[in-house]
Amino acid sequence: MGIFGSSCKKFATKEYGVSDVLCPTPSVIAPCLIRLYTYLMKTFLSIILIIVVAGLIGLLVRSGRQSVAPETTLLQSCPDEMIINNMPGPGEQKTAYYVVKGERKEIAEYDAAWVTANCNVPTQAVY
Repeated sequence: MGIFGSSCKKFATKEYGVSDVLCPTPSVIAPCLIRLYTYLMKTFLSIILIIVVAGLIGLLVRSGRQSVAPETTLLQSCPDEMIINNMPGPGEQKTAYYVVKGERKEIAEYDAAWVTANCNVPTQAVY
């Protein structure tokens, strides 16, 4: 039957031969065209809806990746000691770091205000 229904079909007659098509009247053509138009509009709207939904999902995924930043929690514990590196080198920059249980830890990992208020950290200068 298809999208046109039973009113739009080929048929054979004795007068016109097997391959001829009877010329349909406007009352037969109009329902066929309406069905065709409705079918095409549904298809077109479905495609547009799929494109819009895919675009929105892409935007949500992209914005979700950008807005979710990993939270950095600063450590609030007392380091064993602070090492200030006074070794001469290019640029003459002094560096400092903490030592915790024999391992080097960067000062940026710690909550400086908390360490200053709650800890008495011995300082050692190295040359």
